Amino acid sequence: MMRYQDREAQRRLYLKRRHKRQRRIMVCLTVLAAAVLSLSLVGMTYSTPKLAWVTPPPQFYKPQMVSQALPAAEPLKPLPMKEENAALRQKLQTILSKYPENLKPHLFYFNLQDYSYVSINGEDAVPAASVIKLPILLEYFRQLDKGRMTPYTHIMYEDFEQAEGSGGLQYKLPGQPLLAKDVAAMMIQTSDNTCTNMLIYQMGGADELNRAFESLGLKRTHIGNWLPDLRGTNVISMQDMSTVLFNIIQTDVLSWESRMAAMDILKGTKNRRLMPALLPPKTVVAHKTGDIGTSLGNAGIVILPNGQKYILSIQVERPFNHYGAAEMIRTVSKAIYDDVNAHNPTTLVTASSPR
Repeated sequence: MMRYQDREAQRRLYLKRRHKRQRRIMVCLTVLAAAVLSLSLVGMTYSTPKLAWVTPPPQFYKPQMVSQALPAAEPLKPLPMKEENAALRQKLQTILSKYPENLKPHLFYFNLQDYSYVSINGEDAVPAASVIKLPILLEYFRQLDKGRMTPYTHIMYEDFEQAEGSGGLQYKLPGQPLLAKDVAAMMIQTSDNTCTNMLIYQMGGADELNRAFESLGLKRTHIGNWLPDLRGTNVISMQDMSTVLFNIIQTDVLSWESRMAAMDILKGTKNRRLMPALLPPKTVVAHKTGDIGTSLGNAGIVILPNGQKYILSIQVERPFNHYGAAEMIRTVSKAIYDDVNAHNPTTLVTASSPR
């Protein structure tokens, strides 16, 4: 009987201790859950992107940190166009005719060997999406060459520049400085919208950049809003973008060092689902993509394994997120590549030498 009572007492003691342990575990789990929830709420407060595209802050137009504007820029070198490639134009029109009428292509192709070209709605203004970052990159390197800043200038990441959409900087806390060269690289290679806003602000704001674009001779290029510009108020033309790329690869508008640095950035673009997608693996594509609901595009310099080079800028206006736009860009890109590859001239036009 005593032995039974001892076992019963031990069982009750064990159950009491187990109950206490369970209560302690529940309390700890509750405290931990509360802490995680609190940290999540704090993180959301700091990392949730500001919808800057709805109402641009005053600093977008009149930045306080830039007091002296650059003098008017010398115009970019125009594309030295010769004859339009009628055969290629016909081939492209046949391809484009197979797509729905509600997909409107805008393209400009320029061959850097014989200076032939094809333009299909190439001079029209079209919603830019992130391809607007190409002329911003050009202006960044122009300001480097003019001594306005250096690649190692610290640019402060402010909270009003934080932007949703592409890029990872939006998830980091504002109030930290970044090197200009890193901001420019992220703007292109991961299409970081926050970095784009930082550069716009650093270089004088939208009005100043628009004046620069106008003086550079970019007739259809205009910044109308902070990134991301989901409404498509930022506009470009495909001929303008091809002119920008021509002046990066083959003129002396920028210094040799800036041209090479710009090419390195463009070659590092992560998104390869459009122009490069169907091209052979050894093809080099230095490019920038852009994607909003109503407009999808890609502009870049293509360097074939045999050394030939050409510029292609293509933007497709579309019903919201229509999948056919991406297929159209890939198909046109491959058709142009095949046409250039089939004509292999013995003499190539080379880029100007370093100055």
